[in-house]
Amino acid sequence: MFRTGLAVFAGIITVVLAGNTFAQSVQFSGEISTEDVVVTATRFEELARDQPIGTQIFSGEEIRASGVGSLPQFLSRSAGIYTRDNFGSPNQQIDMRGFGIAGDQNTLIMVDGQRISENEQIPADLASIPLSSIERIEILRGSGAVLYGGGASAGTINIITRGATPHARSASVKGGYGSYDTQLSAASATIANDRVGATFNLGQFASDNYRDNNSLEQVNFQSDLRLFGKNGPVYLKINMADQDLRLPGSRTEQELVTNRRGTDTPEDFSTLRTSRFNLGTDLAFERVQAAANLTYRKRDAFALNQPGRIDIEGSDTTFSPRLRIPFSLGVEHDLVTGIDLDQWKYATSSVFPPFPASAIRSEQTNTGFYVKDTLEFGAATRMNLGARAQRVETTIEDVGGAGPAREQKRDLEAWEVALRQRLTGTIAVYAKTGKSFRVANVDDNRFLADPLEPQTSRDSEIGVDVSTQAASIRAAVYQMDIKNEIAFLPSDVLPPFGGNVNLPPTLREGLELEAQWRVHRDVILSGHYTYTAAKYEQGTFGGVDVTGNTIPLVPRHRAGVTASMLPSPRLRISATVTYVGEQYYDNDQSNSFGRKMPDYTVTDFSASYDIGRWTLDGVVRNAFNELYYSYAIRSTTVPTFNAYPSAERSVLLSARYRF
Repeated sequence: MFRTGLAVFAGIITVVLAGNTFAQSVQFSGEISTEDVVVTATRFEELARDQPIGTQIFSGEEIRASGVGSLPQFLSRSAGIYTRDNFGSPNQQIDMRGFGIAGDQNTLIMVDGQRISENEQIPADLASIPLSSIERIEILRGSGAVLYGGGASAGTINIITRGATPHARSASVKGGYGSYDTQLSAASATIANDRVGATFNLGQFASDNYRDNNSLEQVNFQSDLRLFGKNGPVYLKINMADQDLRLPGSRTEQELVTNRRGTDTPEDFSTLRTSRFNLGTDLAFERVQAAANLTYRKRDAFALNQPGRIDIEGSDTTFSPRLRIPFSLGVEHDLVTGIDLDQWKYATSSVFPPFPASAIRSEQTNTGFYVKDTLEFGAATRMNLGARAQRVETTIEDVGGAGPAREQKRDLEAWEVALRQRLTGTIAVYAKTGKSFRVANVDDNRFLADPLEPQTSRDSEIGVDVSTQAASIRAAVYQMDIKNEIAFLPSDVLPPFGGNVNLPPTLREGLELEAQWRVHRDVILSGHYTYTAAKYEQGTFGGVDVTGNTIPLVPRHRAGVTASMLPSPRLRISATVTYVGEQYYDNDQSNSFGRKMPDYTVTDFSASYDIGRWTLDGVVRNAFNELYYSYAIRSTTVPTFNAYPSAERSVLLSARYRF
């Protein structure tokens, strides 16, 4: 498919060149550009135009104006990113570039450059981040392993939170009410002089939600305290969150027809308490920059799944000093180098009758060194060269004495070579290749005598970016050749009970298209399309040959269109249509179920109206009542499936007042 993708890509280049000529011949009063946006894709702030590989950026105002209720909802509107609800939580799974049920473990989620992706088989806690605290989101598809380490094969998503600037003063409050007795409230404030500054964000969300026994209560607090110095700030970011969530369980195929909102688990619930502390600085000394972060994360979780329960405590401590050194040796260099020291601790106790009680302790220490150099050959050509060496030491111990402690020590590497060439003032092409890795988490290794081997991926991508006053376009094709992919195989493929394994070689190939066009001064159209092919290149398990089979939970086609209009200076209206194609059910690695998860189309509307210091917002989600689900799992014993049904039509109204 990669060769086919190259041909398609060449066709896109031809169309883009022709379209660019047309676009430049038409006069527009608006402008679409990200040239002066500051990003941190190299772990230091710099202009987006200085990045050799395109970084997609969304501002906090774009996110809040979109009308979404959560970060996963917003991210799912981008090419190559799919989100799924597989247990009724606001922390939905995020899957970039087609990793299926293991998408979370191959997509690195960070807040302010510090990872919040867990070393467990669970999603990152995105619900703990108040939307009001977000300054911007940076998305790097297929990049990040050199600078950030494991778990970034599919890409990285970096959420940057707001910090005070000298002499800034602002405050706002917000309240809202909607379907399913949804209630929200939020408050934010910033105050600063020329020496010190502080930003605070507090949010509360409560809802009965669409399903029975799926009520949610979420409280978030985020603060940024900083000292402004001559060479740069010193800051302390604090985030705390409490979540109480009822667990509705899945619905059978028959129940999706007769009672899709019901539950068979009326007593199940979970709690999640998280805290994050990030002490950091970014100092500039003439041309050299120095930065460092000391971060600590803690998570306490409990879940009652009748007749069982599980109690988890986890913590992570990271120290990451780094330097940025520009210099010239015939060509301009911008060198970034640093080390990452990380220690993760985990303890759990669980009881799931009729199995005996279990208690597990695990620790993982990561020591990484990286260097990345950006070379500038004139104004039109930039190259990236980067490498990372990382030592990973893991121990897993069954406190109950069911077996000996297991240890694993591995030396891993990642590298990347990338070239970006500007063809005209508005068109640039790029190509990159590299290697990334993923280390098995504690849940992957829980019942194994020997820990799984690390997963490695050889990645290649070519793309084109176009930016004019009228429009912006991004097109890319990619291929990922993966060895020792870490995955779960069900009992019909790996008798008698199924289990986690290192797979024979697997393959990901895809095409991503994104475009934005200012049709009129007051009308903007944007859209995206993603084609993803995820396959087992070879392998036989339990007598089942999976060679050439499609990996489950990867939609082949996804697309979306958003129309944003400003009928008046005070009124903003948008409509978003999202299409997700068919995909194989979870547990159908053999591709023998005979059915696929149905495709679906969801339409959302939002409107916002300004009245003085007030902003009134209205959102209608799933306006045409599409009955769908984003996650389902086939039974390995009978020809049926269970699914987590998504919500039908809902409405949310809110008002915000700025002081």
